[in-house]
Amino acid sequence: MKKKLEDVLVRQASRKDIPQIVGNWKLLIKGTEAYFPKALRLKPNAAGIYRKYLAMQIGARKASVFVAEKDGKIMGHAMVEMKPLPPVYVTDREAYVVELFVKKAWRSRGIGKLLLSKAESWGKRMGLRQLGLTSNVKNSRARRVYSSFGMKEIVVKMIKRI
Repeated sequence: MKKKLEDVLVRQASRKDIPQIVGNWKLLIKGTEAYFPKALRLKPNAAGIYRKYLAMQIGARKASVFVAEKDGKIMGHAMVEMKPLPPVYVTDREAYVVELFVKKAWRSRGIGKLLLSKAESWGKRMGLRQLGLTSNVKNSRARRVYSSFGMKEIVVKMIKRI
């Protein structure tokens, strides 16, 4: 059954949203591990560390967290922060999407784009001129969303465990 996008509210996250966002983060991590099981190993207390990090980002001046919610249930979230770039470029800071997650049952409904729009608007309010993110090269579905949002692939991050 296809879920409808009507009555979905995309808003700034608050501290009361932390438990639901942490639940989403656990699903995000599980999905990431499916692509590369050994690429990003978590600390034993990763969920607690993430909870503190999330609370800090919600209250930060140079970051923001947005949630997509319907009937009190958070179906997705986006975390964006101001990221410095090398000072040799005219654009030496960007609005960087640290996380973007939509629950499986709500994917392909436009929620990811709504969250990206909020991140973009936040970046504009912060005086930034570029929106960036990284995406798993094997996650073609997410990369199609980013491309349809107007983003261009310009770099590939490569990792070698040492």
